Amino acid sequence: MDYFECILRNGLFGFGHNHGIHQSLHTIISSQASQIGTFLDGQAARAAFHTSFTEYASHLVEFLVFNDTMQSDIGRRAGSKMISCEVLVLVCSMLAYDEFDPADADAMDKLVIAAIKHALPLQPATLKVIATRLTEKPGLLERVASSMEGAEIICDLFSVHFVSAVSSISEGWARKLIGLCSVCAGSPICHGVSAEVEKWRALTETIAALVKHRKNCQAPAPQYTHVPANVVVRELNSNDNKPFSAARRRSSVLEHKIPPLPDHVVAMLNGLNLQRPTSRAISVLLGQIHATEIPAVLRAVLPTFPCRPCHDLSQNSKALVEKDKQITRPRTDRGFCSEKVPEEGELFGAKIGLWKVLLSAAALKDIQREMLGGV
Repeated sequence: MDYFECILRNGLFGFGHNHGIHQSLHTIISSQASQIGTFLDGQAARAAFHTSFTEYASHLVEFLVFNDTMQSDIGRRAGSKMISCEVLVLVCSMLAYDEFDPADADAMDKLVIAAIKHALPLQPATLKVIATRLTEKPGLLERVASSMEGAEIICDLFSVHFVSAVSSISEGWARKLIGLCSVCAGSPICHGVSAEVEKWRALTETIAALVKHRKNCQAPAPQYTHVPANVVVRELNSNDNKPFSAARRRSSVLEHKIPPLPDHVVAMLNGLNLQRPTSRAISVLLGQIHATEIPAVLRAVLPTFPCRPCHDLSQNSKALVEKDKQITRPRTDRGFCSEKVPEEGELFGAKIGLWKVLLSAAALKDIQREMLGGV
C-alpha cells in the first residue's frame, strides 16, 4: 500500500495535476483496496498517522471526494465502492485506538463524517460498527450530530435498519443526544423536545425499576439431593414420557410467581401508555421499550440538530460530564405526563435550531401571524 500511504502523506496532488496519472493511481489502489482497512494494524503506520493526524485526515477526505468522481466511470464503480467501504473500516479501527482520542477534534469530525457519507449508499455492515464507536467515544457523537455538516449524516445513519435495530446503539445515542438537548443554552426553545426529555427520563427509570423488580423476584435455584441407596429407579414408560400440557405447566407447583409491581412502577407504565406486564412478561416489555420506545424518542430528537449552542458545549469535555449528571438526576414526581408540551421552538410546524434561524421571539410571532393571514 505504498501509493495509499503516499496519498495520506502528501495528498492526491502530490502526484501532480495530470488527470490520467490520478486515474492510474486510483486503479492501482482500488485493486488493493482490501488492505486499506488494515492499514493501521502496523505500529509504524499507526504512529505516523497519529503524529501527522491533521494532514493525514485532510488528505484522506480529499481522496474520498476524488474516489466518488471515479464512480461515474463504469469501469471503476466496483473499485470505488470497495475503497469507500474500506476507508470506513480504517476509520473504525482508528477509533478503537486510545492514542487517537486527543487528536485534532475538527479534523477527526470531518473524517468521520466523510467516511460515513461515502459509505452510506452502499449499506456495508461496518455502519453498525461506526455507530457503536460513536456511542463509545466521549464527545464524538455530540460534536458530529450538532454540527452543520454532520447532522443530516447522523439522521441518515440511524435510518439504516440494522443500525437502529441495535438496542445498545439507540440507547447510547439517546443518552448522549437527549442529555445534550437538556442542557443546551437554547433548550427547550431551541429544540422543542421538553416532552421527549421527560419521556426519556421516565423510560430509563422504568427500565431500572423493571430490571430490579425482576432480579428481586427471581425464583430460587432448585435444590437437588442425592438419591438414597435404597430407592429403586425404574425405567420410564411411554406414558411417563408424554410432555406436560400447557395447563399442567401453568399450574405446576415449580413455577415461580412474581409479586405485583410496585405502585410507582405501575404509575410510570400508565404515564407512558405501556401495558402492565404479567408475571412472566417483564422481559417482553423491556424488549418493547428497547426496540420501539427509545428509538421513537431518538427519532424525534435527531431532526432538531444542527445546533450551535450544543456544538459549542460539545467541545468542552467537562461540560459534557456535567450534562450527564444533570440528565440522570432523580425526579420527584415518579411519573410522566404524556400531554404534549407547547413547541416554542417550532416555525410553520417544523422544529428549528439556532443554526437555522436567529430571530427574536417578537419577529417569529410577526411572521407566524402574517402566515395565518393576520395584519
